[in-house]
Amino acid sequence: PIFPVQSIEPLAIEWNSNLFLFGGRAGDSFKVRVFNPATQVWSERKSAPFAIEGNSAISVFENKIIFLSNTGDVWEYLPALDSWNLKTSYPGNKGQLGFPMIQILGKKAYMGLFRRTQEIWELDLETGVWKAKKPIIGFPQSINAGSFQLDGAIYILRTAEESVFGNLPMELYKFDPDAI
Repeated sequence: PIFPVQSIEPLAIEWNSNLFLFGGRAGDSFKVRVFNPATQVWSERKSAPFAIEGNSAISVFENKIIFLSNTGDVWEYLPALDSWNLKTSYPGNKGQLGFPMIQILGKKAYMGLFRRTQEIWELDLETGVWKAKKPIIGFPQSINAGSFQLDGAIYILRTAEESVFGNLPMELYKFDPDAI
């Protein structure tokens, strides 16, 4: 599909067979756009209540799109109602803000690893209760390059941030949510 405006580092996710595109550094970082592949049409939704760029995190839980903002606020967007709700705030270290990860397994969200931090927290999406998890080991001045799930585990790819001198390799971690 041809995108109707220029955008750099928006967050994108598929929900209900549509592509949702949130914010970005170029243009309006509060914009919400939806692409319907059946009709090949882009449309706009209600603007987000916070700026969304590539240094935030996004995931889907049931009929909601969950965001971990670069400042640690946890928002949910309900696409069917086109409404936003501030759910909670991340209780851990937000480091130098930005570049966190979020992965949802079952009814629990695993969030954290902000820039230059090693903390991961579990959020029970039904009760709203947070639980600290064992920190990731490795180079502390890292940022997340990506994360994914496989066979009940979360894999996290981290790299030294650009201000660190030297040729440091990317690190791939396997995070077991059931470990302490």
